[in-house]
Amino acid sequence: MLELVDNNLLPVESVLTPEGLENYKQTGKYTADDINTGYFRHQVLEHANARKWAGISTAGEVRNKQRGWQKGREGSELDINTNFLEAEFEYYSQAMKELATKKALDEVLSINDLAPALREQAKQEGAADWKSLIPEGYTTWQPEKGSVFYKGQTMPESIITRFVEQNPAFAEVAQKFKEVLILGGRKEEVVIPAGLAKTLDNLRTNREDATLDTINKKLIGGWKVWTLLSPRRALKYNLNNMSGDLDIVLAADPGIMKHFSTAWKNALNRKAGQPMTFEELAMLDRGVIDAGISINEIPDISKLPGFQHLKEGTRDVKLLEALKTGDLTKLAPANLIAKYFDKVSSLTQLREGLLREAAYLRAKELLDQGKPVYWASTPAEINSLTNTRDKAAKLSRELLGDYGNLSAHGEKIRTSLIPFWSWMEINAPRYYRLFKNAATQGEAGSTAARMAGVGTRKAAGAALGIGEKVLLTHLLFAAVSAFNHLLHPEEEEKLSAQVRGQLHLILGTTSDGKTLTLRFSGAFSDVLAWAGLEDYPESFKKLETGRMDAKEMLKKMALATPNKLVNAASPFTKLAGELMTGKSIYPDMTKPMPIRDRTEHVARFFALDEEYKALADKPGKGYLNSLKNMVVYESDPGENAYHDIKQQVGRFLEKHGREQTTAEPTERSKALYYFRQAMKYRDREAVDKYKAEYLKAGGKPENLYQSIKRQHPLAGMPLHMRQQFLTSLSAQDLDNIKLAVDWYKQAYR
Repeated sequence: MLELVDNNLLPVESVLTPEGLENYKQTGKYTADDINTGYFRHQVLEHANARKWAGISTAGEVRNKQRGWQKGREGSELDINTNFLEAEFEYYSQAMKELATKKALDEVLSINDLAPALREQAKQEGAADWKSLIPEGYTTWQPEKGSVFYKGQTMPESIITRFVEQNPAFAEVAQKFKEVLILGGRKEEVVIPAGLAKTLDNLRTNREDATLDTINKKLIGGWKVWTLLSPRRALKYNLNNMSGDLDIVLAADPGIMKHFSTAWKNALNRKAGQPMTFEELAMLDRGVIDAGISINEIPDISKLPGFQHLKEGTRDVKLLEALKTGDLTKLAPANLIAKYFDKVSSLTQLREGLLREAAYLRAKELLDQGKPVYWASTPAEINSLTNTRDKAAKLSRELLGDYGNLSAHGEKIRTSLIPFWSWMEINAPRYYRLFKNAATQGEAGSTAARMAGVGTRKAAGAALGIGEKVLLTHLLFAAVSAFNHLLHPEEEEKLSAQVRGQLHLILGTTSDGKTLTLRFSGAFSDVLAWAGLEDYPESFKKLETGRMDAKEMLKKMALATPNKLVNAASPFTKLAGELMTGKSIYPDMTKPMPIRDRTEHVARFFALDEEYKALADKPGKGYLNSLKNMVVYESDPGENAYHDIKQQVGRFLEKHGREQTTAEPTERSKALYYFRQAMKYRDREAVDKYKAEYLKAGGKPENLYQSIKRQHPLAGMPLHMRQQFLTSLSAQDLDNIKLAVDWYKQAYR
């Protein structure tokens, strides 16, 4: 609190005891003993709730302003929050934020402010106005806007006194003339670069009343949380996120991993409520460790370890109240959904911080040894910092993704348009900087570069530096690929082309010959996805074997970015458009697919399609079987071969002017589709159900089994073209035809 007062962020009069205030008025001094430690801050519920629905609209300045907690308490007839912890936390969180802002602002101005030098120059040169010396590209800026006001008298005291003596009836009126606020000069002005001034004026985000924008933001936020952390998605999300972090860490410096165990131990100690070490406090202060608390989570503060004893809603208190009042509803179980998300969010946050902390420890280790470290940061920015811990913190945050440092436009896009924009904005640029830094450092640091001639040293060093990073960016992919090919070579060959193009780990096979895989994604493959090259080994293999030509490859690359952006943007608007048109634009917006069941499509949007299919009694492998796909995928080699051959048939026919079209679904065609699905999954009850629906919709009995024949892998190929098609296939493809036919006969027997 004293620090807030010393930095002019809190008026001294508002924090003193009555005795301390009296002493301050007399002496102008105060001590820690004069602070009123029993002051209870009020949080007006109406204002707190209004903030939750404040829409983020425009950028705001970073200047010091007097906020609610910086003003004296005047009383209110509105309801206040009686939870001391929540009200105090709001004050402390905002106070710490303002204090950190003030310190950062002072540091920025101390480096960039030319005003003292210009004033001195004006004095030496005899210039009438020092502002006339401001160089081009610089401007004046006020840390606190406005002018100074001071109290003064409107006329001499003697005149007022004489007037009152002669006219006693006007004593009260005359008193008002004695002291008024007088406008003085402007408050402190600094001279800084114009670009910096503009940045400081638009650094923060202001909340304005924008109801529609706020509703959209909250819908997207809720959908995003459910999409990432719902029971079916939480494990996959954490696995993908972890593999992405590991990908960039191995690319930057595999030595980071030797500090992982230390980061793990530190995280467990913090989770257990143990005091932080000095180094951990340094990381917390610099944003390396995420404390897991934000202003939007104030109502949940009492759930944190160490605060639960202050919460009224503990089990013992509930039991006591229930016994006293006879109200047994107080013994109702806790909200399991809220508990689930609290626990999953907590574990996810713990896991996300491990590699960031390990990267900090590695960076500090190297910096302490005097070695230059840049990783995915801008060298000039790292070199401008003088504190080793500041450098290590910036390096680790920017390597693993500094999600608290999005651009102003990026923040708006993330909250209102593209939910996962923060990943898009951060991931690709950090790889660009990683390769750029590798080229620069390679010029000076590689042995080959030093041995090369003067004329070739720069090129040789850059090439070797980039080459090293290319190898390291593929380290995770190479390790997983080597594992699959060495231990499961046959299973790898029998996977579909789509699965082979993804990062996957083969875990083995089931008793009925299905391959079990664990699928995840690397951060570098996501960068390549902007150019349609996320599966480039498989794509190049297709080019080599003739299963894809250069034209198709270029088309895929050209459509990659538009497809990525369109399918990522405005999920609720996209869903509404798809429901209205009856077509889905995922994964290729140029080839929209008809939606058979709009309700199922909505359920899939919320990751509840398996639950819907179970409730609607749709044909499938069964709900319990679908639970296995929460982490591990089953892949049938025969079914993979079947779909692969069907795709090749379609591609062959399209190249020969026989493009296959997809008809709009009707009640009859939908019943026929589900009839075939029921046949495939051996669901006799569903077979009878959809057969009846098909006939009721006007279908003919003989067409039921004709449709089964049309599912043959080569059924769409005219007989006179079949030999030409078979000749175009490789030996592996011919083997796949046999596998596909066998699977077809088994599935539709």
